[in-house]
Amino acid sequence: MKKIVENGRGITLIALIITIIILLILAGITLNIVINGGLIEQAKNATDKYKQAEVQEQNSLNELAEKIDNMNKTANAGDVIKQEGSIKYTADGKGNVIPVPEGFSYAGEGTKETGFVIKNDIDENEFVWIPVKDMPYKYDRYAFTREEWTYRQILGEKDEKTNSYKIIRADLPSYYYTETLLEDERISVEIYGGYYIARYEAGILTQRKSATEQVTVKPIFRKTGDTVVHVYNYVTKAQAQQLSENLYNKTQNNVTSKLCSSYAWDTALKFIETKNEGWSTNSIGGNYDISSNGTGELKPTGYHSVNNIYDMGGNVWEITNENYSNNSTPYVARRCNI
Repeated sequence: MKKIVENGRGITLIALIITIIILLILAGITLNIVINGGLIEQAKNATDKYKQAEVQEQNSLNELAEKIDNMNKTANAGDVIKQEGSIKYTADGKGNVIPVPEGFSYAGEGTKETGFVIKNDIDENEFVWIPVKDMPYKYDRYAFTREEWTYRQILGEKDEKTNSYKIIRADLPSYYYTETLLEDERISVEIYGGYYIARYEAGILTQRKSATEQVTVKPIFRKTGDTVVHVYNYVTKAQAQQLSENLYNKTQNNVTSKLCSSYAWDTALKFIETKNEGWSTNSIGGNYDISSNGTGELKPTGYHSVNNIYDMGGNVWEITNENYSNNSTPYVARRCNI
């Protein structure tokens, strides 16, 4: 038979046919292995086993979640359901779990709905959990005002670049309040579903009598029995910010304290209104019932609170972290409805 090429470097037609036949035979063997219990069957079995393992893992997770849920339903208030890192997830006795940082403990009062109270294990300062997740409000700034006042507030347009917007005075539109959402507060709300606010306004055992006295003593946020507690007054915004930040400056389990922001303040008011509807716009007494005189002495008799939070009104200005456009008083003096 004639060769396809003459130079010896080609292949004969017979060799080509034989080669093709051999390749077809090999392909047939491979295909037979794949089809008849070979690779396809093995791949199918592997897929089935993976699906079974996935189902088993999900069932295990569901069983664990159900166990934790059942534990919480029968748990007493203050029982630690689980701990992740420095957070103790603590039962409130009503089927809810509240995140409590290490170094703090359940103070024996309140639930998620009524104000879950914790205290610091060292200085015994008390704080109330402000829930945001699964609540009828969100963590945000709100305009509160009394309808009969000319000093009304209007919610302005949001600035998407700074994630903030103005709260405008209706009587003086050129005057407004602004504050950018604080990153650590946002993270707390997103991860843990809320944040803590001091249960009492800042107090001190030794009264400061003038603005010239040094601000060196850390404020207290707790009841002191029969001891007279003085309002921590004669303090500037800068001093209040410094005092707040130095209280817990990540020295204890990464807990951070700051001067109350407008977001935290307003959302706490919305939490109060779940118990006392319209309180922020109609109340003339705030959420306190304590004897107070001109020097700011607060006697711990007749204490009254809403959701375990005391004195977000009162005769002493409450400074928050937001800014005021009026340069003569570039801080915001908050009470229940201004």
